[in-house]
Amino acid sequence: MIDWLKPKDPAVRGGTAILQRSTSSRSLPGPRLCRLALAGLFAFLAGCGDPDSGPIAIQAPNYGPELATLEIDLSRDLLEGTLSLHLDGSDVTAYAEVWSGGARLALPIDTGPHLLLVRGEFMEGTSSVSRSQIELFLTPPPFPEVAVATPTSGSIDVPVTDWIHLEFAGDLGAAARDAVSLQCDGVAHPIDVHVFGSRELVINPKGELPAAAQCRLSWRAEGGTRDLAFRTAGTGLPAFVNYNRISSRATAPFPDDFWLRPDPQRPGEVRLQIELSGFEQPDQIFFDSFVSDTRGLDGFSPIAHLTIELSEPPDPQSLPHTPIESMDPMASVGLFDVNSRSPTFGSRLPFRLEARSGTLGGRSTHALLIYPSVPLRPGGTYGIVITRRVRAAAARPFGPSLFFQYARDTEEMPGEPEALTRVRRLAGDVLDAVERYADPPIPREDVALAVRFTIRTTDGIPSDLLAMREDVAQRPSPEIRIERVVAEDPAARAAGSRVAAVVVGTFEAPDWRDENLNLARDPETGRPLRTGTRPVRFIAALPDAAFDGPVPVTLYQHGNPGSAEEEVLVQARSGLAEVGLAVVGFTDTINREVSPPGPSHEQRAQTQLVDILLRVLLHGRVPDYFVQTGGEQLAFLRAMGELGEYEQFEFTAAEGGEVRVIHGIDPTLPITYLGISEGANLAPAFLPYAPEIRAAALVVGGRRFSEVLIYQQADEFLAQIDHMGFTGLTATDVWVALALFQTIFDNQDAHNHAPFLYRHPLPINGDSHRASVLLVEGIDDSMIPNHATESLAWALGPLPVVDPARPVLLLPAVAGPLRGNFGASTTAGLVQFVPEGVDGIAPTAGCAYGRLSERSAREGHYCAQRAEEALRQRALFLRSAVDDAAPTIIAPLSQSY
Repeated sequence: MIDWLKPKDPAVRGGTAILQRSTSSRSLPGPRLCRLALAGLFAFLAGCGDPDSGPIAIQAPNYGPELATLEIDLSRDLLEGTLSLHLDGSDVTAYAEVWSGGARLALPIDTGPHLLLVRGEFMEGTSSVSRSQIELFLTPPPFPEVAVATPTSGSIDVPVTDWIHLEFAGDLGAAARDAVSLQCDGVAHPIDVHVFGSRELVINPKGELPAAAQCRLSWRAEGGTRDLAFRTAGTGLPAFVNYNRISSRATAPFPDDFWLRPDPQRPGEVRLQIELSGFEQPDQIFFDSFVSDTRGLDGFSPIAHLTIELSEPPDPQSLPHTPIESMDPMASVGLFDVNSRSPTFGSRLPFRLEARSGTLGGRSTHALLIYPSVPLRPGGTYGIVITRRVRAAAARPFGPSLFFQYARDTEEMPGEPEALTRVRRLAGDVLDAVERYADPPIPREDVALAVRFTIRTTDGIPSDLLAMREDVAQRPSPEIRIERVVAEDPAARAAGSRVAAVVVGTFEAPDWRDENLNLARDPETGRPLRTGTRPVRFIAALPDAAFDGPVPVTLYQHGNPGSAEEEVLVQARSGLAEVGLAVVGFTDTINREVSPPGPSHEQRAQTQLVDILLRVLLHGRVPDYFVQTGGEQLAFLRAMGELGEYEQFEFTAAEGGEVRVIHGIDPTLPITYLGISEGANLAPAFLPYAPEIRAAALVVGGRRFSEVLIYQQADEFLAQIDHMGFTGLTATDVWVALALFQTIFDNQDAHNHAPFLYRHPLPINGDSHRASVLLVEGIDDSMIPNHATESLAWALGPLPVVDPARPVLLLPAVAGPLRGNFGASTTAGLVQFVPEGVDGIAPTAGCAYGRLSERSAREGHYCAQRAEEALRQRALFLRSAVDDAAPTIIAPLSQSY
């Protein structure tokens, strides 16, 4: 593996030396400077002579195991017998092979710096003129032994588009790039050689290697030559990366700046104008519904996946699947920053990739789904590049579509389709960037697809929740009504519960939605308008500590499907009551209105998905269930003051039937938050607007709606689309539709609100405090992809990983306990829990078989919620937020803090 994570040398862009074999002479102003170079500037490998080399051009040396060969281009006006060659002052003319137009010198040359002087008499007009050229070069030492080679020696069926990677056991010389040669079937094949660090070479054969050829890469080594022999694959049926913007039916690749057009209402600005037609009904209605709410946006979603369609399934071995693999300089697929004003211009960005084949309406399609590992920069411009090193079965490289090949390789012609002209220009931005600035460069002939896309600005995303907070603040506190107070269940008490009593009541929750369940808006300002209120039930679990006085409160938000009635008591019994915290929560909007308890979890989740899909098809907008929940959370937070007015509650004890008195919550103490799964998903859209929250534990959440949906139930979603009668669509169309869905869901996706907690905090009543965050993931979680949780950690901070079980790209690692790392009073970090069955990583002790059920022990989503260490860690984190100057995140295996 190329060590692209090594510390960067400020003198070398990108941390690697980008050295390409030259095809022309290198020159310095004259012999005197050459002598100076010989004394001390050999590392620069600069030649000497007149910058306009005229009739003599000395090519870069080609090193064999024993001889160095220098090719010299000569004008045909050279007078016979006048050519002389001097190497380091010695006349070597007799060793040269001379012909009309050139000469070749092959000599054993010692390691180190050398100077070649070439002189000759040339006819210029009617007279002869003496000309000379000087070349300074550095002969590399013999290479050390190879530690890793790709392909390995003796490989067969090597794709004709593959690059070659050599990693050596020791350091290479400065001129290592010139000491490698490649032959196929005995014929020299031109190569570009790139040096990485001090021990690695990447060799890019120019163009394709010949098919079914015996090839040999050679280099100098101690005691002679070393060879890497391999045989290339034969020819086969071509495979393509599909791209044709002349067809208005083609949905992929997506996103694509082909659909980004000048905004006629705002000169100098752009907006999306996605035109997809050619579908039969009802399929056209399907796409029109997903496209309609994108109009007016100035780019694509920062967190949606990319969809690339292939003509057939790819070979998984030819793809980078993980974020770390995607950053390998040899990765066959690359996501690049192509904004020339960006400090990371030309650099790769990490992603997770999955190849998906799907069948819909009896037709199978094949796609690459690419999920950026961090939210892409608002307003940024990016390029996705699929190289010809992605291959299909039988080592066949994917090539460009005819449309893209024409756009890539031809100049604009009068009368050509406007779509071709536009794609040529957009793709050209990407091709130029990766050919000139990528490390290593990617020649355009190596590219099967290059697509440019621009990310929307997100400055306006907080506006709805800020307006809701203002609306809540300007009105009286939501009214609290207490329905009943009951004692904790005796069986739970016998099992060790420290919950004393349960309070059931309602708060008068504001509603900002219209009859279509979308936000009602002021026609002039666009701000959400309150359309009414409704009572929403809450559950409060009071701990034994409340017998002694009012207690601090933790707001709890449940998972999905779920409800406060099902979960508040569970969380209180799981350590929070033991540390003296009351737990209070209500059921979120979509679970109250669409999928209340009763049916199975699977049925409830399916009901939600169908409801959202139908409303998008009916209204062209995602229903605002999630932003409505955010507003309700802000209102519920305000209602804590009124709930605190209930200083005492009476209830009948389960044992003996006596009436007991217990205190309630103290809202003047620090308020904390616990979100599990969906509750953790919602939190980043609540915490930036709620400085009253002192600390929040977010367990197995992340939210990137389209990524999570595909991760959890891609096949089920395809089946649902088929069942609804959209049989003219393909699976690729559906993946693109889900990326469009993410785009129109962006304002509600809490992932897009996360940067406003620490990175770009918002001024709220002059309060600069922001909640401390304990973010928790379960390794190999099958419900919430670790990729989404880790992206959230980056978007929030980036947060450090406390005692990592598995390193996370772009997140620093720290040892626990962690306290005050985001300022004197703020702590934030990511913690991992490991279930049984993860390759190469021992499970967290509390996740082992026998400590949890087999299902929970093997599932990261449940292990991270239920392991004894996880329960203790979050209870102590939330309690320390009440008691200490800064909350503490203990190491997962720590017994105390």
